[in-house]
Amino acid sequence: MPIDLTQLKIREKRERKLRAQLGEAEIAMITGVVGPPGPGGSLISRESDEWELLFSLAYWRPPGGEVRESKLTLRKLMSRAALNAACKRVRPYDLLQAKVRLIEHSVVGTPQGLLVEIAPDRPHDTELESLAHKLREPVVMRDDRFGEFVLNPLLIDWFEAQIEWGSTPVKLSLKGSGADEVAKALATAHALWDAQEAWHQRIVAHAIECLLPLKNCDWLKDDEEPLAAADFAGRMSLTSITVYQDGTFKFWFNDSDLFLGHSITVGGDLRNGPKQSIIEG
Repeated sequence: MPIDLTQLKIREKRERKLRAQLGEAEIAMITGVVGPPGPGGSLISRESDEWELLFSLAYWRPPGGEVRESKLTLRKLMSRAALNAACKRVRPYDLLQAKVRLIEHSVVGTPQGLLVEIAPDRPHDTELESLAHKLREPVVMRDDRFGEFVLNPLLIDWFEAQIEWGSTPVKLSLKGSGADEVAKALATAHALWDAQEAWHQRIVAHAIECLLPLKNCDWLKDDEEPLAAADFAGRMSLTSITVYQDGTFKFWFNDSDLFLGHSITVGGDLRNGPKQSIIEG
């Protein structure tokens, strides 16, 4: 997908404004519940070994205030060693207390905080403890056709179900933020299942057209003969299907060592059909 330079510049400008806003914010001692999937980091400068720690609090309390249920994103620049130590210390669903430069109404529209210091001891807050317990409970969405979808706590906005495509057990994942977007993804999944056989033929045919020449030209083992289309298709084993809120989908196949254990993915949409077949992983 081509990079939208205009949108990239807008994001960079907004990020600079946020950092400036955070740098001027007052320091507050807050208490909160670390949300899933927990902390992560991104490289800022390889030359100076500068990384940025990022994690969110699902629920949090400002000094002397009521519990906030709007996600608070915390960040801090640090070395790789410090990042590794922080990722071991900050765990999903834990309560923590920290000094942060806090902005409840930031330029990006959501609460943001520049992490100054995490308190060494775990705080005690009965209300937040109860919310942390609630956060651990599975979020379930029910569909008359597919049954129960469970929200994956380690991925943002992913509902997953184990169902069958034809006679093959697969994981169906719906990606969407909020009920409306999940409903759109679910409608696309229903349309795929309404014509399973036709879609399966189109998906596999597209993978053969795009990847069989690659297999026979560059991925044959020393003692391996070129494959026919039927042999290639026979070694593709469907494992999961992901459907997105914008109507696109991706089929994931085990390659049965066609490409040394890489996954085969075929993506597309209902209107245009399969559009891209690649190997991943």
